[in-house]
Amino acid sequence: MTLKRPVSLILFSALTLFSCKSDHPLDKKEAVNDLRALNSEIINLAEQISEKPAFRALEFLKNQSSSPLPFKNDTSARLPRLSPYSFAEKKGVYKWDTITGSFVKQKDTTVMLLYFPLADRSKASCRFLLSDYQTRDTRSRPGFPVSTEAELFIDGREELSVSHHAVIAENMLSEINSAVHSGDFDLRFHLARTGDFSRKSGILQGYIAIQEGKKEIINTEYKIDIDYHPPVAYSVRYIRLLMKVFETQLKADINYGAMNPTSNHYADEFNSNSKIFLKNLEDMGVLGNIVLSSDNGTDKLDYFIRFSDGTETLLSDQLIILKKVMHLKY
Repeated sequence: MTLKRPVSLILFSALTLFSCKSDHPLDKKEAVNDLRALNSEIINLAEQISEKPAFRALEFLKNQSSSPLPFKNDTSARLPRLSPYSFAEKKGVYKWDTITGSFVKQKDTTVMLLYFPLADRSKASCRFLLSDYQTRDTRSRPGFPVSTEAELFIDGREELSVSHHAVIAENMLSEINSAVHSGDFDLRFHLARTGDFSRKSGILQGYIAIQEGKKEIINTEYKIDIDYHPPVAYSVRYIRLLMKVFETQLKADINYGAMNPTSNHYADEFNSNSKIFLKNLEDMGVLGNIVLSSDNGTDKLDYFIRFSDGTETLLSDQLIILKKVMHLKY
């Protein structure tokens, strides 16, 4: 009887040991195939989202110069304004006029309410409600949204809801909490900044998560050590990033504090003070390391993926989404 417990523990430990897969480098062909598979998943997801009525309705709103909304793509929205955008002045009920091809204000109200059709479903009734929109100026951006509440209804059914809240402290972003829900999709974003000018240093940390039902599509966690520089600025000292896209993981540790940004050999400094790699979580195979190198022998630096055989190829040629993440800080 006294031997049963030790024997069972030994067997359990052995099974656990052999069932766990350890990290191992993939050959270039396997790595490229894995990246292509990931690209396909991302493209399929993008197509799936773009086909949703809620996405098409938002695209319609963003492209209308007559829209009273604060966010749109037309050229006039990007021109310097003589006066800041005023949600209080824009509140009201608006309807789409098919003859003039523009939104026409019907009456004043305490919220902003837009009625319009879908381009490919003329009989569909769309209603966009912006019940709250507040902004505050920051050092880097005037009119930064600090509170937004919005909903989109199509044929009486809620297809999209947006809730966004931000805190400004010392003329800089201190916290952001955003949530977007559309059908089976949920997006959550969180950022928090600690420390202040009196303490000289602090931390930026948070996450970005996208789910479809119970399926996790993207999960990104980041922690950034920062140093404050009065009166209203800070610099990045160290970045820790863990990003999961479907079954591919990007892990990055970057020590910017040890680099000389004006160095003539900046790529060498970056690569010696950073560890960035891609891994397939299904088989724990390492696809490659991400490094900074010159592009075709020019002075221009770009991110490359270095495979297990030592060859390198532009990261943007393999995976555009990861390049965008890496260029958040260059």
